[in-house]
Amino acid sequence: MISANFFFKTIDKLKFLTAEKLIVRNIQKYVNELDKYFSIKWKIRKEIHKNKLINFIKYSYQNIPYYNKILSENLVKNIEKDIKYIADIPFINKEIIKKNFDNLLNKKIITKKIYSCPSGGSTGEKVVIFYDDIAADKSSSITRFCRNRVRIPGKDLHFASNFKKNLYFNERVKENIKSFILGRDNIFFSSLNEIDLELIIKKIKKYKPRLIHCHPSTMLMILEYCKSKKEFFFFKYYESSGELLTDLDKKKIQDYFQCKVIQRYGQAEVGIIAYEFLNDDLIYLMDNSIFCETINNEIIVTNLDNRYMPLIKYQTGDLGELHENEKGFFFKNITGRKHQKINLNNKIYLTHHIQDIFDHQIQNINLFQIKLGKDKKHILFIYTDKINCKEEIAKRINFFFQDSFEIKFINKDQFVYQGENLKFNYIIN
Repeated sequence: MISANFFFKTIDKLKFLTAEKLIVRNIQKYVNELDKYFSIKWKIRKEIHKNKLINFIKYSYQNIPYYNKILSENLVKNIEKDIKYIADIPFINKEIIKKNFDNLLNKKIITKKIYSCPSGGSTGEKVVIFYDDIAADKSSSITRFCRNRVRIPGKDLHFASNFKKNLYFNERVKENIKSFILGRDNIFFSSLNEIDLELIIKKIKKYKPRLIHCHPSTMLMILEYCKSKKEFFFFKYYESSGELLTDLDKKKIQDYFQCKVIQRYGQAEVGIIAYEFLNDDLIYLMDNSIFCETINNEIIVTNLDNRYMPLIKYQTGDLGELHENEKGFFFKNITGRKHQKINLNNKIYLTHHIQDIFDHQIQNINLFQIKLGKDKKHILFIYTDKINCKEEIAKRINFFFQDSFEIKFINKDQFVYQGENLKFNYIIN
């Protein structure tokens, strides 16, 4: 007798293959590879993982100008003999990426499309990371593989900032067909006032999703609103990403909505680093694509799939403990970025939403920080490398946020970093 789980997964796979043809992607192929890879025992996978890292370092040395310059043939040979010599490879961070951007690109790769992924600003001035089509498809396959491991396929609901982009008719039709086929929908929001939260909850009730995916800070605001209004809606899975989810916040979401909370940890620079995909409440390293070390408690990662713009030993700025059991490497006590909320002209915004507005609507802002004013305007500190755009940037911000800020343009070394690891907060007192 065919189980319901098998039936739903088969239908979901057929729908996904149809959507793939529509959007000209090749993701399911890599999902199948991940299924095979993670069916292998960890002892064997660990050796594959090590060899993949060695081959990736060799490839980067031979094909990427930056690594050809900072590595030596002797060091690469030593790493082939003993992985401990990876300690001799210098770290890479956002500042180094910006200074050596062109030399980090692989000019030898022929790709159908280049995918750009802007980073956040929690460890300094944001950068854009490029992925070729193969690396992008592999990255997307990890999300699909992980979700398939922890739930029965169904409707997914994804939260996103509303930029009111005017898509061409054929693009709108294509996007709507793709969402219909995949059983996925988006909730676009401009702020998180009571009226916005009310509309969000109405859409959730209408759509009846099986999985909701958004920032924990957004989900907690929905939760607090539901508590105050004695509202409730049912969904089976909540997938967190984009910022730190504390154990306390995880418990709050689980207890109130009676759902399973799935933790996902990653960064735009390297993709998904770890995921809670084995139903044992541990966040496992995606060892198929990520090599990870913790040095002085900082999480240092290498994406083993992005050959178009390799980043070896990237400093995430996040803290955590990397452990190992019979299933693989897993994380404990991750301490990373957490978004904050701010009231601007009686509208509630979260800092990840303000960052999206600056990236997509205002543009040309490299870094920003808000100093709260008690009985006066908040001060918005901005660094831009487009000096001639300052007047236009200020004009757009004042229009969009209705003169909520006193705007000050500063140098990037004037921003405030706090704590032992000099972590960046978008809002300071």
